[in-house]
Order: sequence, then structure tokens, then C-alpha cells
Amino acid sequence: MRVGPLRRPVIEELLTAGASVVVACPARRCAGAPVELLTVHSPEGADLTALLSGIAPGLRFSDAGDLSIGRLSPGRYVFRVRVDGEQWESEESIGAGEVRVRLP
Repeated sequence: MRVGPLRRPVIEELLTAGASVVVACPARRCAGAPVELLTVHSPEGADLTALLSGIAPGLRFSDAGDLSIGRLSPGRYVFRVRVDGEQWESEESIGAGEVRVRLP
């Protein structure tokens, strides 16, 4: 899916090469912690969260502080994450391979 010039989502049946996305949070802060909020938006504002295979109710970070959320096509995305009442936002470029979105 991409956002067209009129800010309307355009669904493409052929998936382009993308990247597996892992949200990484320091283990001392997020190890095993439940995720209160996780959203992924295009820079134009389209909410892509529900389209990611790793998003489900009851998400938790691993003991190492990692959370795999699925694959995204190349492009820029805005990630918002809230854990234990603390919220972060990061805009990241996605290419190919695995991408780690690092939280402070």
C-alpha cells in the first residue's frame, strides 16, 4: 500500500521488496513490557498499523527489548510507541533487509 497524490491509499497487488521491522527498546526499560500504543503512519498520515502482520492485541517486548512488527515496503514511516506511560516517536527510512527502529 502507498499513499497516492490525493492522499488516498493505493493498494498494489505485487509487493515490492521491503524490510522486516523490529522495534528495539533498551532491555532495562522494555524487557517483557506490554505495549500500550504502537502506530505506523506514512509521512502523509495514512495509518498502516492494522496492515502489519506482527500487530495484535496484547503485544509485549521480548526479554531483550525487541518487538517484530512485520514487513514494510521501502519508504519513510513514522513510528509511535508508548510503554509504561512513556511515549516516543521516530521517523525512519525503510530499505531492504531488516530494519531496527531504536527507541531511546
